Amino acid sequence: MSIHKKSPVLAFGMAIFSFLAALALRVLGWPVLGNEAPFLFFISALALASWYGGLVPGILATILGAIAAAFLFLPPVNAQGNIEITHIFHICVYVATGSFISVLMKKLHDSLERSSRAEYEMERRVQERTNQLAQANRELQLERNKLLGILDQMREAVYIVNPQYEVEYVNPAMERDFGPVEGQKCYQYLGNHGSAVCVHCKNPRYLREKAFYRSTLHPKPAKSTIVLRHRSSSKRNSV
Repeated sequence: MSIHKKSPVLAFGMAIFSFLAALALRVLGWPVLGNEAPFLFFISALALASWYGGLVPGILATILGAIAAAFLFLPPVNAQGNIEITHIFHICVYVATGSFISVLMKKLHDSLERSSRAEYEMERRVQERTNQLAQANRELQLERNKLLGILDQMREAVYIVNPQYEVEYVNPAMERDFGPVEGQKCYQYLGNHGSAVCVHCKNPRYLREKAFYRSTLHPKPAKSTIVLRHRSSSKRNSV
């Protein structure tokens, strides 16, 4: 996707307009400048044309300026029919300078074009990746809701605990047997151990072995429960 490419009509129109404006200014400045600095305004005109339109409009403005200077200010042949080598040299230097400026502007346009395309491609990939992540999150949320729906219907008491011993979910059977969590750690909620982790807690081992659940027996009340353990501490990533 290009944001710098101009219409050819506008590009060539800018070249002709800038040349005519430079010619008008140079003619108006004749009483002061005379034949001095014949390319004073034409250099600015070709620079503007090449900046706006690129290489070809810049070359066009350069040639128009050279023709105007040759006819009005630096005639290659004088009134006696002698060739003015100095005039021809000045015109050649002007044409070479204008061509060089036009080439530089073309390279600038190409660089801006590549930068624009790279930026567009980056935005497209970011948007595509964002859409993929959003779709994955929706699917994950759907699966999570399905899992929680299944756990809600189970007769066994089930809870989810993270590596920080925070209880992130209890199903209705668990809440009916043990009561609401109210921000308690699992060792507070199940074993009434205050601030001390249960001595028999195997949470680190289950995390190390990547085990996701186990069946255990707790004294309050003496019922079997299922505990789901996972590595993430973020509720957003909970099962």
